[in-house]
Amino acid sequence: MLKGVISRESVLSAVDEYDRVGQDAFLAEYGFAQARNYLLVHEGREYDSKAIAGVAHHYEYGRALLPTEFHGGTGEAVVWLEQLGFTVKSVRNPDWAWDEVVLACAITAENGWRGLAATDPRVVELSGLLQLLPIHDAPSRNGTFRNANGVARKTFVMGNARFFEGGNPIPKPVRGVRKCQKRYGELAETSW
Repeated sequence: MLKGVISRESVLSAVDEYDRVGQDAFLAEYGFAQARNYLLVHEGREYDSKAIAGVAHHYEYGRALLPTEFHGGTGEAVVWLEQLGFTVKSVRNPDWAWDEVVLACAITAENGWRGLAATDPRVVELSGLLQLLPIHDAPSRNGTFRNANGVARKTFVMGNARFFEGGNPIPKPVRGVRKCQKRYGELAETSW
């Protein structure tokens, strides 16, 4: 068996089996869990991409790959399926990169460290910009990638970060915001 060397026909056979027996039975039969990150999209339906790629090996070689024998992400299953012309979409969006956080930090600071509404023109503009930036590749994005609601939510997290003080543990997202607030404050105080 050659891992990852599968045909379009074997993938379609796995899709047909998935449709015939249903998601739960298909996943249980081959020992896969529900997809957490990527879905295969075929003829308007969504499928657990790792499971489909693994079971395609059954139709190609007579034995499905076990879930522990390969990765479901962009290093293996996603690439295999996309190379065959299939569409694979991300289930959730990637974490915010530092550059994105800094941009959201700037509009939050301009607003007195208060969160902004999704309809605020600054949020809408930033959302459009973040969607254009090549920081994250297309397969890692889903339909809600850096939309106005997500950007607005990020500004509220930044605005609320000041409430995590004293001996309370600071959640990881807030630690990044604190760093951003400190650096932004230092830049704002610098005379040009």
